[in-house]
Amino acid sequence: MGHNWEWEAEAGTLSVEDFPAPTCAICHMSGFGTTGTTHDVGDRLTWFLFSSVSERRPSWQDNKIRMQGVCLECHNENFIEEFYLGADAATERVNEWVEQSDEIIAPLKDMGLLTAEPFDEPIDFTYFNLWHLDAGS
Repeated sequence: MGHNWEWEAEAGTLSVEDFPAPTCAICHMSGFGTTGTTHDVGDRLTWFLFSSVSERRPSWQDNKIRMQGVCLECHNENFIEEFYLGADAATERVNEWVEQSDEIIAPLKDMGLLTAEPFDEPIDFTYFNLWHLDAGS
């Protein structure tokens, strides 16, 4: 339905009338509803998700409030609260899996059975996929 969207709408004025379905930019960058425009895609994120064990961002509470301001344009508070509870729980669970995996493979590294070179052995891909690709499965 993108052909019906108002692609020329002025930043800071976007509403569900302009974009009735989300895009990455709508939630993470745009001036949608009461939230200002940003070019920092991390500005509204709660977690650093780029490493195997995710950590909350230093200003995660403020980021969460900004993101939820965008969410409120289309969703009610109950939906948003449940979504965040589920997403936080999933992130924490993946962190637990990664930490358990670290404990399992540490002896293999200590005994020299695994190299320090990344992605030269099948287990490296399995480990990477655990947190990077399979986390939501």
